[in-house]
Amino acid sequence: GVTVYGGVGNELHYELELLDDQNCGIVDPSHTQRWKTLAIVRGTSGPEDCYGDVAEIKFERAVPIKENV
Repeated sequence: GVTVYGGVGNELHYELELLDDQNCGIVDPSHTQRWKTLAIVRGTSGPEDCYGDVAEIKFERAVPIKENV
């Protein structure tokens, strides 16, 4: 998940998508980007979800992430 600044007194509508770059370091002359969606979450948070003006947004399941993979 992530943490975001929640601000003061308003609802936050969010959509968070975790993407994986599928180019594997290869330069594509067509300039197209290949992304694979690993996880997506949508929702709303309000002041009651914030701790010190910061809201935590979590995916429905754990997403393993490795460096350079």
